[in-house]
Amino acid sequence: RLEAARAHLELAPVNMETALCIDVLNRLGILSAGREDHEAALALLERAKQRYEDASDARDGNGVLIEGAHEGGAQRVEELHTLTCFYLAQAYGNSNRREESAAYCHLTLQRQ
Repeated sequence: RLEAARAHLELAPVNMETALCIDVLNRLGILSAGREDHEAALALLERAKQRYEDASDARDGNGVLIEGAHEGGAQRVEELHTLTCFYLAQAYGNSNRREESAAYCHLTLQRQ
Protein backbone atom coordinates (compact mmCIF):
# COMPACT_ATOMS: atom_id res chain seq x y z
CA ARG A 1 0.00 0.00 0.00
CA LEU A 2 2.87 2.37 0.70
CA GLU A 3 4.11 1.86 -2.84
CA ALA A 4 0.64 2.63 -4.19
CA ALA A 5 0.52 5.86 -2.17
CA ARG A 6 3.93 6.88 -3.53
CA ALA A 7 2.82 6.13 -7.08
CA HIS A 8 -0.40 8.11 -6.60
CA LEU A 9 1.55 11.07 -5.28
CA GLU A 10 3.71 11.02 -8.43
CA LEU A 11 0.52 11.57 -10.44
CA ALA A 12 -0.75 14.35 -8.17
CA PRO A 13 -1.27 17.70 -9.88
CA VAL A 14 1.48 20.27 -9.55
CA ASN A 15 -1.01 22.75 -8.12
CA MET A 16 -1.92 20.45 -5.21
CA GLU A 17 -2.41 22.48 -2.05
CA THR A 18 1.03 23.18 -0.56
CA ALA A 19 0.14 22.20 3.01
CA LEU A 20 -1.56 18.99 1.91
CA CYS A 21 1.34 17.98 -0.31
CA ILE A 22 3.94 18.59 2.41
CA ASP A 23 1.82 16.73 4.96
CA VAL A 24 1.41 13.70 2.68
CA LEU A 25 5.13 13.62 1.82
CA ASN A 26 6.02 13.86 5.53
CA ARG A 27 3.68 11.01 6.42
CA LEU A 28 4.99 8.81 3.62
CA GLY A 29 8.53 9.60 4.78
CA ILE A 30 7.65 8.51 8.32
CA LEU A 31 6.09 5.29 7.03
CA SER A 32 9.14 4.54 4.90
CA ALA A 33 11.45 5.15 7.86
CA GLY A 34 9.31 2.84 9.97
CA ARG A 35 9.86 0.14 7.35
CA GLU A 36 13.59 0.89 7.53
CA ASP A 37 13.64 2.11 3.93
CA HIS A 38 15.86 5.05 4.81
CA GLU A 39 16.66 6.09 1.25
CA ALA A 40 12.96 6.28 0.35
CA ALA A 41 12.28 8.22 3.54
CA LEU A 42 15.01 10.72 2.71
CA ALA A 43 13.77 11.12 -0.86
CA LEU A 44 10.20 11.80 0.29
CA LEU A 45 11.25 14.23 2.99
CA GLU A 46 13.57 16.05 0.59
CA ARG A 47 10.58 16.40 -1.76
CA ALA A 48 8.58 17.93 1.10
CA LYS A 49 11.43 20.37 1.72
CA GLN A 50 11.57 21.21 -1.98
CA ARG A 51 7.82 21.84 -2.09
CA TYR A 52 8.24 24.30 0.78
CA GLU A 53 11.14 26.01 -0.99
CA ASP A 54 9.17 26.20 -4.23
CA ALA A 55 6.64 28.32 -2.37
CA SER A 56 9.33 30.95 -1.78
CA ASP A 57 7.84 33.36 -4.32
CA ALA A 58 5.02 34.01 -1.83
CA ARG A 59 7.26 35.20 1.02
CA ASP A 60 7.73 38.57 2.62
CA GLY A 61 11.10 40.28 3.09
CA ASN A 62 11.82 38.14 6.18
CA GLY A 63 11.31 34.85 4.33
CA VAL A 64 7.97 34.09 5.99
CA LEU A 65 5.11 32.83 3.83
CA ILE A 66 2.53 35.51 3.15
CA GLU A 67 -0.77 34.67 4.87
CA GLY A 68 -3.39 33.62 2.35
CA ALA A 69 -0.84 32.99 -0.39
CA HIS A 70 -1.37 29.24 -0.12
CA GLU A 71 -4.41 27.12 0.37
CA GLY A 72 -4.15 25.60 3.81
CA GLY A 73 -2.64 28.75 5.29
CA ALA A 74 0.89 30.04 5.57
CA GLN A 75 1.13 29.22 9.27
CA ARG A 76 0.22 25.60 8.63
CA VAL A 77 2.84 25.37 5.86
CA GLU A 78 5.48 26.78 8.25
CA GLU A 79 4.48 24.30 10.97
CA LEU A 80 4.69 21.42 8.53
CA HIS A 81 8.10 22.55 7.35
CA THR A 82 9.34 22.52 10.94
CA LEU A 83 8.16 18.92 11.14
CA THR A 84 9.91 18.16 7.84
CA CYS A 85 13.17 19.50 9.29
CA PHE A 86 12.73 17.33 12.40
CA TYR A 87 12.00 14.22 10.30
CA LEU A 88 15.00 14.96 8.06
CA ALA A 89 17.20 15.14 11.17
CA GLN A 90 15.97 11.69 12.17
CA ALA A 91 16.26 10.24 8.66
CA TYR A 92 19.81 11.50 8.18
CA GLY A 93 20.72 10.13 11.61
CA ASN A 94 19.30 6.72 10.67
CA SER A 95 21.45 6.83 7.51
CA ASN A 96 24.59 7.59 9.57
CA ARG A 97 24.88 11.02 7.99
CA ARG A 98 25.63 12.80 11.24
CA GLU A 99 26.52 16.25 9.88
CA GLU A 100 23.27 16.58 7.94
CA SER A 101 21.36 15.25 10.95
CA ALA A 102 22.96 17.83 13.23
CA ALA A 103 22.24 20.63 10.76
CA TYR A 104 18.54 19.71 10.64
CA CYS A 105 18.40 19.36 14.45
CA HIS A 106 19.78 22.90 14.67
CA LEU A 107 17.32 24.20 12.07
CA THR A 108 14.40 22.54 13.85
CA LEU A 109 15.34 24.19 17.13
CA GLN A 110 15.69 27.56 15.44
CA ARG A 111 12.22 27.24 13.92
CA GLN A 112 10.47 26.32 17.20
